[in-house]
Amino acid sequence: MREALLPVLVVIAASLVCSARAAERPTRLPTGIALPGEAADLAPWAYVWRADRKVQPQPEACFMPRRLERLDRIYRTAADVLPPDQLKSIYYDMPDLLKRLPQKPKGRLLTGLLWTGGLTDYRIELRWPRGAKVPPPERVGVRSYPTSYGWFGFTVDRVLGKPAISEDGRVWTYRSTPGELMDHAYNVRVPAATEMIAVFCEPDEAGSNPPVPDVHLFSDNLGLWQQAEIEIEWGFDVARRSVSGRLEPSVAQLGSIEPLAGDTGTTVTGRVRWRSEPASSRRRGISAPLLWAPNARPGLDSRVTVWIGSDGVTISVKDLERGPMLLRRHGLYVVKPGGPTAREFIRNLDASGMKSVRQMTREHREPGSFDELMREARLWTCPPGTELKPFPKVPDPPMRVSLSDEGWTSAWRAAVDQLTGPHMWGGLAFEVARVTRAMEYIGLHHKAAPVYKHFLDSPGAKPDGDYSDGNGALEWATSMRHDMGYSHDGTHASTGRLLLSMVERCLILNDGEWFRRNLARLQAAADWIIRQRTTYMQDVPNRRKLLVAGLMPPCMLGDYAIPSCDWHWYYVDNVLALQGLQRFADALALWEPGTAPKYRREAEAFRKDLKRVVDREFALSPVRLGRDGAYHSFLPRMAYARGLIGPELGAPQFPECDWWMGALPLAEPYTGIAPDDPRMVDTLDMMEELGTSPERVKPQEDARSAKGLSAQDAFFWHSYSILPKASHTANVYLMQDDVPGFLRFWINQYAAMVGADGKLWEHAHLGGFDPCAAPDNGTAGWFVENFRNMLVMEDGTSLWIARATPRAWLEHGKSIEVSDAPTLFGPLGYTIESQAHAGTITAKLDLPDRNPPAKVILRLRHPDGAPMRAVTVNGKPWRKFDSVKETITLTGLRGQAEVVATY
Repeated sequence: MREALLPVLVVIAASLVCSARAAERPTRLPTGIALPGEAADLAPWAYVWRADRKVQPQPEACFMPRRLERLDRIYRTAADVLPPDQLKSIYYDMPDLLKRLPQKPKGRLLTGLLWTGGLTDYRIELRWPRGAKVPPPERVGVRSYPTSYGWFGFTVDRVLGKPAISEDGRVWTYRSTPGELMDHAYNVRVPAATEMIAVFCEPDEAGSNPPVPDVHLFSDNLGLWQQAEIEIEWGFDVARRSVSGRLEPSVAQLGSIEPLAGDTGTTVTGRVRWRSEPASSRRRGISAPLLWAPNARPGLDSRVTVWIGSDGVTISVKDLERGPMLLRRHGLYVVKPGGPTAREFIRNLDASGMKSVRQMTREHREPGSFDELMREARLWTCPPGTELKPFPKVPDPPMRVSLSDEGWTSAWRAAVDQLTGPHMWGGLAFEVARVTRAMEYIGLHHKAAPVYKHFLDSPGAKPDGDYSDGNGALEWATSMRHDMGYSHDGTHASTGRLLLSMVERCLILNDGEWFRRNLARLQAAADWIIRQRTTYMQDVPNRRKLLVAGLMPPCMLGDYAIPSCDWHWYYVDNVLALQGLQRFADALALWEPGTAPKYRREAEAFRKDLKRVVDREFALSPVRLGRDGAYHSFLPRMAYARGLIGPELGAPQFPECDWWMGALPLAEPYTGIAPDDPRMVDTLDMMEELGTSPERVKPQEDARSAKGLSAQDAFFWHSYSILPKASHTANVYLMQDDVPGFLRFWINQYAAMVGADGKLWEHAHLGGFDPCAAPDNGTAGWFVENFRNMLVMEDGTSLWIARATPRAWLEHGKSIEVSDAPTLFGPLGYTIESQAHAGTITAKLDLPDRNPPAKVILRLRHPDGAPMRAVTVNGKPWRKFDSVKETITLTGLRGQAEVVATY
């Protein structure tokens, strides 16, 4: 009888606890801003500029006058400077560009708001201070700035109509005009959305300036405040040490926090602060009431950042609507009151068998051959009867690769041969420099040299970005008109990537003569990078508090709505600038050592600034739900994105960029962000899961089933990168030493891009298999770069050999042969032969000796994954091997060596 009553008593007790908590909530709710059911006001979480402040507390507010200055100087005068036939976009129908903008506002900027997340229907309230003289309405102007292109993109200004004025004359309400449209991209018009409003006012007859009103912003895109409560639990996975924490809300209002029931180890030391000591309670953590905006659109959603020391992690309150949130890496668990405990949730999650794409890939078999890859990833999408025929013969490449699988040998040769031909988009530094760098690393030095000459001969021009000048930039930017880019040249700028490629040419060839001959021009490019990043917004008094202080200015990186620019702080632009600067300093240390320290200091300062920005943005970007049922860190492609990917931001071009490039360049060498940083691992996982989401893969599952293929394999054979030539997914997988992940992405994207002649397109050509009519060397460069790194790869002072070769390449009787491979240490050659049935794999190495690496890491991937039992080097036992990682670490060797692994 007692056992039968126990569940009932538990339910009654729980109900009493919930009733008690409900009775407490009114005293714990936030006060002073709003109440449940009232309209959410965005102003407290926007950047605010006020004329009555000599120093803006948030230096980002200074973007507003800078943006207004560009609008007045460039966009408002464009129709007077350029005739209509030149003002018009070359490629697109853009009516906003051809319309005359309103006259420049009268008076001075009084105040304004700037935020991320466009609002389409909104009302603005100006609340004039009591006791101050309110100016007449005819002297005040309020404008909005709708744009599809971000804070510094092309914009038009809209003059809002007359305000409704309260009885006491101190509250003025302006409303947006419903139904307005604006240019977006590719000849498309969309509802006009703004991320900035500004208030202007003329001085009175005596020349006196008016008081500055408080600005409040309301919108259906935000909705009404609603009441909720969250519980945050920790210490469920390990006996965590004492920690101090605090909560930071965004578009949300927190009430007073208190420890979870029964938690004797957590002490609340302030309204949003606590200190937690290990305790014997079943649950350690806190609860917090809050007001949030459940109807807010992306970018404006209510969030809470949990800070434990300097480690911050952000949740979107809206995500709690779909269930508890487990943040394994941070050791945190967030749930609504009454939900399962962390231990209960983890137990059920582990039993569910949910897996990430990375886990699923590791468990999936690797493709067995080139023919199998093409059948599984491409040919099945083509008309019946489509065949895979041998690619045409081409001249021998300088770096020779010979594999037992003729398909892959031909793929290498065809792609290298493609790089020797005309360069598609040959004037675009961002694209071309990746190709030339790949060319240098496979021995096509004589083909890369003329490309460099084109850019070295440039007088230096200001590309499409918020740069102070172009003096020293490795750009022609011939398409720039009235400081706007009208064609691709100038909108795909990357002085940093060109500098990187040119300098690494010298390092690979040990060519100090070429470096010294071009030193003045290279140094001018390095100085341009330094000048742009160190002087941007230099007039802001508290510039050190600006998030992006020390980053390159925002720039254009695309071609979708020329000349309507889309300037952002893209991480890839900063990574490439930093890499170029660092490698320039490294070359100086070899050939002009007296000058090197300055540039090394500059590179290190750049690296610290970039890391500071990335650390902050990681903390404030909301975690995302993964296929494994847990939430993971995620960083999108640029600063100030508030964690949003392209589709959520309404990015005009390649909104899916965050699926295949995004922030991954940050994990490239010399950036200071390690590729195996757990945050970068999480980011790559989330990108892959966006690209292979069930809704995207479902059509392929159905199509594969209809053709008798496995639907379960659809995620594995799915290619989703629109532009692999801009992606870094395969690169980062390789640097993370995740071979299955590298192979899956790299081979699938190749299969989607290759033509029947072995040449590669710019975009995927699933559904057919014809010769490539428009070879894109950017794609070929990406493919060759990763092919080469799979076989030969530098890693700091180490050199990898056969780091990521498919297991099928070392089946019994097969071999891998590489000769004349350029490396930063000197030329390399090797042959690997498999006698797997006899229990051995043998590697014969011809190691570089010009600048010997500290160690050579040889990976021998047994076709069946069998572990190594013993290794000999030059006939002698060798103990430096890892049977789990399948690697052999070689040190103290030069010239030729023979390595035999026994299984």
